[in-house]
Amino acid sequence: MNRVIADPSKRSDKKGRLKSGDLFIVCLILLAAVVLFLLGLRGEAAAHVEVTVGSAPAEAFPLAKDGSYLIDGHLTVVIESGSVRIEDADCPDRFCVRTGAIRSSGQMLVCLPNQIVVRIVGTGETEVDAVVY
Repeated sequence: MNRVIADPSKRSDKKGRLKSGDLFIVCLILLAAVVLFLLGLRGEAAAHVEVTVGSAPAEAFPLAKDGSYLIDGHLTVVIESGSVRIEDADCPDRFCVRTGAIRSSGQMLVCLPNQIVVRIVGTGETEVDAVVY
């Protein structure tokens, strides 16, 4: 039986190196990722703040007008410079206060003990957030 032994001098040292085509594909993928990230940051222009208490209809406040609003005697919502935050709340955990400010359409602040939802609503926002097949 004949054995074929590979000659170590003929081994290719190209293992692990990127070829020019590979480098082009990697750059193309990175460029696509950056473009998609920047498009996601653009977001929709926010129009107003909607505050819902329990199942009661929402109350709307303009996002362009700075102000402080006492909601249902439980928490204080502050609108300033196009952002919304909950400044003070009488709930025991105060997670809603520690959440900080929100700025983009679709974002929300929730105070579960008081059943209050503060949501930024955009001008052309639809009810469907995503479709999954």
